[in-house]
Amino acid sequence: MVECHVVPGDVTEVKVDAIAKLIPPPETKENRQDEVDLAIWKIAGDYYWSQARKKLASGAKDGEVIVATGGGLSHDGQFRDVIYVNDLYKKRLKDLVYAALVAAQARGYKSLAFPVLRKSELWRLEETLGKIADEIHTGVRRFSVDFDSMMEITVAAGYDPVALQLLNRFNNH
Repeated sequence: MVECHVVPGDVTEVKVDAIAKLIPPPETKENRQDEVDLAIWKIAGDYYWSQARKKLASGAKDGEVIVATGGGLSHDGQFRDVIYVNDLYKKRLKDLVYAALVAAQARGYKSLAFPVLRKSELWRLEETLGKIADEIHTGVRRFSVDFDSMMEITVAAGYDPVALQLLNRFNNH
C-alpha cells in the first residue's frame, strides 16, 4: 500500500531514494532549471543536472522520464537519485506525476519525494494551488490503484503555508 505524507520544508531535506521533479519548458527558463534544481546544485553541484542535460540535448519528448543516478556520490542531501520528467506543457500534471512514480517503481525505489510541482507563477498551467494539489493527488491515486507498491511518497510543500494546507489531504492517502 502506498503511503503519502506532506511535510514543510525543502525537498532535498527529505530522506528518500529519489526526488522527482519536472524540467521546465525551454521558453520559461534559459537553462531549464528552477529553484529545486538550485537546491540540488547547492548540495551536489552539477552532478544530477548534467545527466539530464545530456538526455535533453538528444531530444527528450514531453513527459519523458530521465533518471539521474547518484552512484557513489557523497553529498549533504537526503536523497540518492533524481527523477526528472520533461514538461513541455502538453501533458496534464497528474500524468507527469504518474510517469515519475512508474519510473521509481521500475527502479525498485521504496521512497520518493516531490516538491510542489508547477508552482511558479511563470510556469503554471493549473490556475490555483488547489488544482495543482488535485492533479498531484490524482496521479498518486492512479499509481496506487495500478501498482501493488509499498512506496512511501512525500510531498515537500516548501515554506508556503497555503501549499501545506492544500496538500495535507495527502497524509495517509
